[in-house]
Amino acid sequence: MRFVKCALVILLCAFSPFVSAGQADSQSRRRCPPGMVPCDTFCIDKYEYPNRPGVKPRNLVFYTEAVQICLSQGKRLCTTDEWSRACSGPRKFKYPYGNEFKEGACNLAKTQVTVTWTWYGLRKRDKKILLSKPALAGQYKACVSGYGAYDMLGNYWEWTNAGNSKHTILMGGSWSTPAKQVSCLNKTEAATKFYRIHNVSFRCCSDFLPRSKAGPNVQKPSK
Repeated sequence: MRFVKCALVILLCAFSPFVSAGQADSQSRRRCPPGMVPCDTFCIDKYEYPNRPGVKPRNLVFYTEAVQICLSQGKRLCTTDEWSRACSGPRKFKYPYGNEFKEGACNLAKTQVTVTWTWYGLRKRDKKILLSKPALAGQYKACVSGYGAYDMLGNYWEWTNAGNSKHTILMGGSWSTPAKQVSCLNKTEAATKFYRIHNVSFRCCSDFLPRSKAGPNVQKPSK
C-alpha cells in the first residue's frame, strides 16, 4: 500500500511541469494588445476611441474612417455580435451591470414623469426626456461590463461592422437616447455609412495576441 502511494506521488510530481506549462500556454493565448480587455474569444477596446480614460471620445467619424483606424492599429471594427457579447459580459446580462436597469449608471437620457391633477379631478401624467451631455471615457464608473469594457451603453452610439453597402448598425445608444430603449442584447439603430454623426463614435476588436507577442502588462490601458 505504501509503495502504491509513493508511486502516485512520483507520477504527480513528474507530470506537474507539463500541467503548469499547459496552463501558462492557455493564458498566453488569451492576452490582448494594450488598452484592450479579453472577452470570450476575442479582445475589445476598454473605452470608446481613442481608447483612453478621461478623454473625450472622438465623434463625427465616417464608418469607413472607423474601419481604417482600427485596421491601422492591427485591429478590426467590432461586429454586432462581438459588441453585444462584450457588453453583456460572461453572464449575458441585459445591461453591462446586470439584468435590472439602474437609472444613472450609464450616460443615457433620463425620463422625468410628473403627475398633476386636472380641473375635473383626474390625474395626468406627463413624461419629459431630460438630455444628458457627452462624458469623458470611463467617467461613469458603474457603466462597465463583466469583461471590463466601459460606456457600452450611452455616451456615444458606436459603429459596428454589420449591415449592407449603404447602412450599418449602431449599438449602445448615446447621451440623448431614452434610457430603456437600448440594452446589450438587441440590435438598436441603423445608420447611413456616409454620414458624420455628432453622437456616434466607435471602438475596435481584435484576436488574441500570439504567444511570441504576448508580453507582461499587455492588457493595461494606454495612457
